[in-house]
Amino acid sequence: MISLKRYLNAGRDEGTGVTIRAVSLLIQGVGLHAIEQNKEDFEELRSELNKLDDRLGPKTTEPELLVIVGETLKTLEMYNRRSTGKLRSQFAELQGIISALSGAVAKMVSGSGETLARLHEIQSEVSAADQIEDLRRLKTNLSHLLDNLEREVEVHKNRSSSGMKALSEGVGEFESRLARMQSKVSIDPATGLPTRVEAERRLVESAALETPSVAVIFAVKRLKQVNLRFGYAAGDGLLERLATYMGTASPDDDLYRWSGPALLMVIRRDVPFDRVRGEMRSLVAGIPEYEVKINARVAMIVMAVGWAAFPITEPGASLVTQLDGFVASQISEDAYVSK
Repeated sequence: MISLKRYLNAGRDEGTGVTIRAVSLLIQGVGLHAIEQNKEDFEELRSELNKLDDRLGPKTTEPELLVIVGETLKTLEMYNRRSTGKLRSQFAELQGIISALSGAVAKMVSGSGETLARLHEIQSEVSAADQIEDLRRLKTNLSHLLDNLEREVEVHKNRSSSGMKALSEGVGEFESRLARMQSKVSIDPATGLPTRVEAERRLVESAALETPSVAVIFAVKRLKQVNLRFGYAAGDGLLERLATYMGTASPDDDLYRWSGPALLMVIRRDVPFDRVRGEMRSLVAGIPEYEVKINARVAMIVMAVGWAAFPITEPGASLVTQLDGFVASQISEDAYVSK
């Protein structure tokens, strides 16, 4: 840990100049060594740091120095949060493309033992991948698999009309999901998840598919109380912890930031609705506690989450109204606190 205490406690004439120089070097070093993940965000970081550096001068007082150091650290924190969200989004995008591509390939080549064997091999590699470079390599391998599909499509065409129907559905679904993933996706900075706009688009797409889909809404209770007591960073951390837990426990399902204290999961499986509810009940029961650090103190927050599941049967405002109504019913305690 870098400490300016010995500089600040030195004599004014001798120590202040050294302290100002040290703070200036600190600001310049932050801008020099920050990772450039996104050019626009990086330029904004550099601009903010230059403004802070320009505020330093011979007449800068010691309290002003401490304020500038604090603002420098806050600027770096916000930049890292934006960069982390975008990196998580890119990683999730590649995972989603591979998932969609794998599903389409499985449907289109269900009669090919050789291709299915290679597909299962790639799927096992996907589960073990933890670097974005691994996912890019796997996406390339899957693309090569598609190059060999033409002959297998002809085989399916000759075998049965039902095979062609499955092929058409698989290609249509893949193209739809790929187009959605390659479009500019709006990302929630607190959780790194796609925002409500993307969630509502996914609900409309799911309603048009033949395979049953379920929308599960999760609402963090007493979030406003956490924000008031521990700060908004703690509240954002609570939502991020829930998003990470749900994404890890149910990686094959689509997860979104809904609004306020809520996340939305869209599940597409040909299983009974009661079974989906049972799985969600088990997931919520296993949510871990969240540790909050406030200066030298550590507090453990038990995350209380309300949830509800709704079959996605048709597009329209009725389902969105039901989801919003449930979220509103879960935050009555927060509404009381805010009065």
